[in-house]
Amino acid sequence: MEGMVQKLERFTEWLARWTGIGVMVLMGVATALVAVSVLLRYVFFTGVEWGEEATRYTMIWMGFLAMSLALRKGGHVGVEMLRAALPLPIRRVVTMIAVLGILFFLAVVIYQGFLLVGQVADKESVVLPVSMAWFYVAIPVGMLLMLVQMLPITIRAWQTGDIPQGSEIETRIV
Repeated sequence: MEGMVQKLERFTEWLARWTGIGVMVLMGVATALVAVSVLLRYVFFTGVEWGEEATRYTMIWMGFLAMSLALRKGGHVGVEMLRAALPLPIRRVVTMIAVLGILFFLAVVIYQGFLLVGQVADKESVVLPVSMAWFYVAIPVGMLLMLVQMLPITIRAWQTGDIPQGSEIETRIV
């Protein structure tokens, strides 16, 4: 069982590394789009119609991808003080209820996200000649990445009764 957990942790580390690269590339694209738009508008007194919309959708993708990285590092808001004050047996139960609630929420959003993608598949962006499905698919993809990152956290929570924080996750994987 422990070997399988370590393989899962290595896979989620690999996935986080590539997700981080994707986020960095999207950040560079968004920055370049804004810079070009500003340059064209204020220096050449012209502009690109699609610059603002492309930047917006790039930032949406960036946000949905980065959420899984924040989850992995323990960067989301949590009420640790209350949980830490509980005795270990009760803390284990409360932790597992919270973790299972998060997994359920992610599964619902993934399902609903794919339904939404299907609904907008035949609609085109206002300025860009692209189906809106390409932008809305960021929702289920981001949630799926979060769900995958949540799996080793769930296993560790089941084993220890605690949710490992970011530095603990990174140290254990290396």
